[in-house]
Amino acid sequence: EIEKVKMKSMRLVVMVVVVVALIGIEKEGPLRVAEGVCDSPLKNPPKKSCAQSWCIPACIQQHPGQLTSGKCDGPTCICSYICA
Repeated sequence: EIEKVKMKSMRLVVMVVVVVALIGIEKEGPLRVAEGVCDSPLKNPPKKSCAQSWCIPACIQQHPGQLTSGKCDGPTCICSYICA
């Protein structure tokens, strides 16, 4: 009797795992695109020191159509954008 209960509970656990796995596959779809954040320094700032007011628009202009942000790291403007 105990063996039957163990088998039923094991079957239930296996079924739950399979259902969860299938739901995960359904959400992801057949192909996954790996995305990351890329950083690139901008060259030739107008002054020797970086200014946020210059850096952010310059990064948007450098990477049009992408989700882009810019930040100053010392004298260098670093553009961060989504890359595949």
